[in-house]
Amino acid sequence: MDEEYKAVLLGELLTKAGLLTNEMLGEALKRAQETRLPLGKVLVWSDYLNERQLQAAIEAQSLINDRMLTITDAVRALNMVMDQRATLDIALDELGWTPSELFERNRLGDLMLAAGMVSDDQLDESLTAALSTGLPLGQVLACSPPPLSVYVRSALTAQTMIREGKIERSLAIEALKLSKQHQVTIEQGLLELGIREAVILNSLELSELLIGSGVITQAKTLRAVEYSLCGNKPIAECLVELGFVTEETLAAAKTLRESVNHGDITRSLATQALRRVHDDGLNISRALAVEADRTAAGLPKITATDLLRLASFVTHDDIEKLVPSGNMTLEDGPDMLLATKAIDEVTFAIILQCLDLIERSTIDLQQAIVILHLCLRRNLTLADSLATLGIAPSA
Repeated sequence: MDEEYKAVLLGELLTKAGLLTNEMLGEALKRAQETRLPLGKVLVWSDYLNERQLQAAIEAQSLINDRMLTITDAVRALNMVMDQRATLDIALDELGWTPSELFERNRLGDLMLAAGMVSDDQLDESLTAALSTGLPLGQVLACSPPPLSVYVRSALTAQTMIREGKIERSLAIEALKLSKQHQVTIEQGLLELGIREAVILNSLELSELLIGSGVITQAKTLRAVEYSLCGNKPIAECLVELGFVTEETLAAAKTLRESVNHGDITRSLATQALRRVHDDGLNISRALAVEADRTAAGLPKITATDLLRLASFVTHDDIEKLVPSGNMTLEDGPDMLLATKAIDEVTFAIILQCLDLIERSTIDLQQAIVILHLCLRRNLTLADSLATLGIAPSA
């Protein structure tokens, strides 16, 4: 593939554009790993970028990964966004860029809609939540109860395979339809369509994660490949049938692999977390939390101000304007917002309840952000918001 159209991670694009230093990126990646938040969310939280700059970078990254924009043009446009306070669309227009007619956009929502995995209303609602919270659409959907949270994993796999040139968009959509219709993985859907090579290649990448975490050996992988070729089944399914891995471990490996592919976590963290899932019987969320605790024992406690900012209800500047120099700290920001009626008592109470649920490991930060959106922008109660996400409140 042409290097100018090679898939690029968000941090890589931002450093190429000179919007982040390597040191800033390193600190942000560390904080993202500790909090299990998307890198982009952490970059805004750390005041390295504002929301407008982040959205421009994410859109540019998507265009590059869909082979519609070169890295060189993306860098030039992002510098214009930074220098002129323009949107990405305006910057690209000034550069004379026009979309390629050879390739289609492969947005996650478009793929799921084409496959009948979401309705127009569900997609609009999820896109609104993504825009409101600043979380990627995939992570908003992943917070939903089944079947949406299950469908999104297959759709993310399809998106990655399309962008890596393993399958055509039309075949991916047909496989997603079969996946939904028969309640099977996208790999099984592809096999029903006779697309064996892409399935084997994708399964081998999954096997690398399983081998790296010590769950299986190279010899067992090769045996599963042979079994797959004889039985016309995905390698992953063969690993379960042969008793090499459990279905729970395999599902965890798939989820962690997609998180790595989308730049949400490092390969090292995925490997460590999968080992925890396999050895200790933990779910993914808990395994990631344990690894985060292990590597970040000194991580500062999340404050009400942090949560307000992460949920995009206030900015760093909003808080600073309310904090008299020398008299208060940013941790006092919520009290100042309450005193000045910038937030009401209901909002303040919900924030404190979310912090308590985080402290008790009932929810994680991403779920807290979505819950605040549901409570404060859709006027759901906290109990209804938890139920919407399929979360049972702890005693």
